[in-house]
Formats: sequence, C-alpha cells, structure tokens
Amino acid sequence: MRINKTPLTFALYRADNTTLLWAESQPTSWTTSQTTQYLNRGADEQFYGTGLHLGEWALRDKTVPVAVSNQWTENSNASPAPFYLSTNGYGVLRNTWAPGSYNFDAPTQLTHNESRFDATCLPRQDGGVNGRIGGYEIYVSDSTGSWGTPVATGTFADTAAAAKTVNFKPKNGRYVRLRALGEAGNRGPWTSAAEITATGTPVP
Repeated sequence: MRINKTPLTFALYRADNTTLLWAESQPTSWTTSQTTQYLNRGADEQFYGTGLHLGEWALRDKTVPVAVSNQWTENSNASPAPFYLSTNGYGVLRNTWAPGSYNFDAPTQLTHNESRFDATCLPRQDGGVNGRIGGYEIYVSDSTGSWGTPVATGTFADTAAAAKTVNFKPKNGRYVRLRALGEAGNRGPWTSAAEITATGTPVP
C-alpha cells in the first residue's frame, strides 16, 4: 500500500512492490449523503460482479446500479451486491448496505449513498512486531493544511491477530488522516501498517 499525502490518494501493489493492482486518480469525495472513490482504469482492464446483474456480464464502460430494483429486466440489478472483480488481479467488497452506483469508465467511479465511515487498520502480517501502531489520532478535514481536532483517539492493542477498527461520528470532509503517536509497547518511534481501509455504514 502506498499513500500519497498531497493530494491524499492510495495505491495498492503486489508484494514485488512494482506490479500495480489499483490506484486512486483523485481523493475520495465525501459529503453528508454520498461517498465516491475514483480509480485509474487499466488499458485492458475488465470488471465483473455487482450481484445478479441481468444483461451483459462484462462491465467495462458500463454504469451499474448497486441497489435493489425489484425488476427482472435487461441491465437491471435484481439482486445487487457491493462487490466486483478486476482482471488486474483484485476484488473489492464494500462493507455497506447503502444503495450505490458503479461506473466502470475511466476513471472508475464507485459511489454509495452513505455518510458514516469506519477506519480499519491491519497490522503487518509477516510475524514481526516492530512498527505496530500504539497511540493514534484520526482526523477528517476538507483541507490537508488544517486538520483541526481529531475525531477519534486511542491506543491499539499490541497484537497482530486481527484488524484494528475505530468507529467515529460522521463529519464532513474530503480527507482522512491517521496519525500514529508511537509504536505499541513503547518500543520506539517507528510505525507501519499492512492495510488501511475506510468503510461506511448508512446513517438514518
């Protein structure tokens, strides 16, 4: 996982650190009612999935509703699922029940009608203990130059057995920042993470 600070975008590579799986073309947009992730599309990349989609099953250049339509007509999604596969060698399952829409154009735009986000951090999974995040702060802001006060603070357990999850109240913003205050177990100033994921749950 590579994280670019300005603007805040994410990219995922294979373990060889050279083969790109996916990369964001711009920061995720986040409003009170909707979130959209923007991904660069490969020259020959194809997409499949999104549940029981009636009609064409190859989704490149298609916009697919990820919402219950209760229709059994061409190009409708009778039984949608927030999941898709890419021929680049990865799949995505969004942790949400909120309706959405996936536009597999260039750039690919993945939208769900939700405003609350959970931040999930997976510690390094190679058996090592150095670099596990201890104390942390999470920020949400419209600007990378002014983060304000954290939306969540705490200390992660010094374990690698499971992902670390932080829930926080909704806040409008375009950028999310995870600030590590130190290594778990007070072993030093170094920190790392195998994966950082933002997931959402709709708010009534």
